[in-house]
Amino acid sequence: MTCPKDMAFAAGQLWVSSGCENEATAGIGRVDLATGRFNVNAVDAIDERISSAMLLATSPAQPDVLIAGATGTSPALLVRFEATATGLVQRAISRTDGGSVAQLAVTPDGTEVLVPSGAPYYHPALRTSDLVEVHQYPTVTYPNAVAIRPDGLVVAGTNSSYDKDVWMVTLRIRTLP
Repeated sequence: MTCPKDMAFAAGQLWVSSGCENEATAGIGRVDLATGRFNVNAVDAIDERISSAMLLATSPAQPDVLIAGATGTSPALLVRFEATATGLVQRAISRTDGGSVAQLAVTPDGTEVLVPSGAPYYHPALRTSDLVEVHQYPTVTYPNAVAIRPDGLVVAGTNSSYDKDVWMVTLRIRTLP
């Protein structure tokens, strides 16, 4: 494996995403913590090809769920995987409404993932079960960062030249139909 991008624990395994800029190889591998063995391609099957490095997110509330978001495509690929002892099985797939995924954060209960991606100009929250947008956290241009405290405080970041860059909100500001 070359160019590792991100790591996350799920289903008792360490998952490692990789992908070098300007190269067609990208994927998600698995490290078996009991043996130390590394499997370069741990994705059992996926509806679309992983063509850029993925950011990974998990939640202790759903220990077998791994959310992956592409960092080098626009719109970006988002995938919800079920992590098993031997591989990742696709359970949901979608695309962002904007650019490449800048960061991922899963809510404390594991039911939603926030996906800042440069555009649209808010922080979307997607349901982890099917990756459908269910909330919007209003910010400004070029969302690029997010963190969620266990009590539900969301800190959202943007890269806007002429406006605030840090926003603090609480979960479930606006529910979409």
